[in-house]
Amino acid sequence: MPIKMTRTVKGKDKIKELEKKYKKKENLKMISMSFIGTSLDKIDLGDWKCFQFHPKEKLKEKLTVFIEDLSFNVSDFEMLHTIKHSKVSSLNELALKLNKEISTVTNK
Repeated sequence: MPIKMTRTVKGKDKIKELEKKYKKKENLKMISMSFIGTSLDKIDLGDWKCFQFHPKEKLKEKLTVFIEDLSFNVSDFEMLHTIKHSKVSSLNELALKLNKEISTVTNK
């Protein structure tokens, strides 16, 4: 079963992610021009160049994950809903919002 996820990221934050992954733009240029570079590296380089001049622009990234054995129950959906709408920043905060023990949240 495919699960589609979407996130919106600002240009300056995308550049930070690329710096963490490639260290410098020159490293990414070398990788994208070499035989080990992939089309994703070329996209990353294009994003980096674009967002240098437009750091406040937003990028909508989509990801599809395919899961063969998907067994969700009502509490799992409640947890996902809380994560999405409450913007919790930790498992402890999630457990508090759900009124559950931390061990039941971390097992998911």
